[in-house]
Amino acid sequence: MAYRLVIASTAGCTAGGILVAEGVFRHTWELAAGGTGFLSAGAVGFLAATMRSLLVVSEARTRRDLSEVAEERRRLESDMRARERAVEQLEYAVDRRVAVTALRIASYAKALDDTRDENASLRLRIVELKHEIDEVNDERNQLITQELVAGNDRFTSKCLFSVPGCE
Repeated sequence: MAYRLVIASTAGCTAGGILVAEGVFRHTWELAAGGTGFLSAGAVGFLAATMRSLLVVSEARTRRDLSEVAEERRRLESDMRARERAVEQLEYAVDRRVAVTALRIASYAKALDDTRDENASLRLRIVELKHEIDEVNDERNQLITQELVAGNDRFTSKCLFSVPGCE
């Protein structure tokens, strides 16, 4: 379409130039004025064709730039979705680790409580055994004392009654 306009404007400029030259050569202002009109119309058509061509080139460049921008946007959105998925996976992993850590801490706390309870019962058992050992030692000491006293009594009674003149 722009090429037809260029051809028509070139033809108009040529016709206008011929008419202006003919009007100047014959000294008729009507012919020169008509030629000037054709020449002006051709120049305006040529400018319109040039503007249209520039607009088409500019529109093509704009569309290309827009398609590049759209492609970049799609790529960035895809990257953003991938990053969001990665963040969600990391959050899930962190939540899972928090839950596992909480379970481990609870398990360790229970084991610690069980150990403390066992330790307390062992301490009570140690106290009971010490008390029992003390009782057994007391009984043993009493028995030893009784044996010593009985042995001493026997020794002294043998000595006293067996020695002549000790009666």
